[in-house]
Amino acid sequence: MKMRSVIFKCVLYTLLGILLGVPMMMVSCSNQSGGVLQDTTPVDSTGDTTVTTSTEGNEKTEGTEAEPQETVETKPAETLPVDEADTAETGSTEIPQDEFLPVIRFVACSDTHINTTNDILAERFAKLFESAYRFAESSETYKALDAIIMAGDFVNVGKEVNYKAFNTLVAENLREGTQLVTVMGNHEYQGGDEENYQKFVDQDLDKHVVI
Repeated sequence: MKMRSVIFKCVLYTLLGILLGVPMMMVSCSNQSGGVLQDTTPVDSTGDTTVTTSTEGNEKTEGTEAEPQETVETKPAETLPVDEADTAETGSTEIPQDEFLPVIRFVACSDTHINTTNDILAERFAKLFESAYRFAESSETYKALDAIIMAGDFVNVGKEVNYKAFNTLVAENLREGTQLVTVMGNHEYQGGDEENYQKFVDQDLDKHVVI
């Protein structure tokens, strides 16, 4: 009976400690003591539990127990390699925008629908070349116009008269040093076929062009 009474007290005090959420008296369930022992852990005036810590070579000190703080490892920011020669000359790692040099310039267009050499479409075709060359020549660093690419429907129908008008306008406006690249569209097949294109414009139907 005495042992059961001690066990009952252990359970009772444990439940009270959990429900109240405060430090309670420690209960010894040893059959040797058969009694109740009080918790001897010191408590300061604020109610916080104090602990005694020691380090090697130092005297024991008392302080308030603190929660461990999580440490975050930081890595240094990555740096990009810089050309030492450029840095030595300019003193800067950035490339000035005014020193950018283009390596190629070309115009891409389509649907010019050339019929003859003396209508509004022919005038617009000539202005295409004029404005492209004017833009190229306005550059201070690269004045070339390397190519003009016509991606289909450059004639209205694929008849001989249309191709001849197209060739006349190209001869009048294309300058030396500019490569002309043409590709067939659906209008080249209207009233004509691949044979007309190959006969009057370009033998190569499958283009692989290096500009």
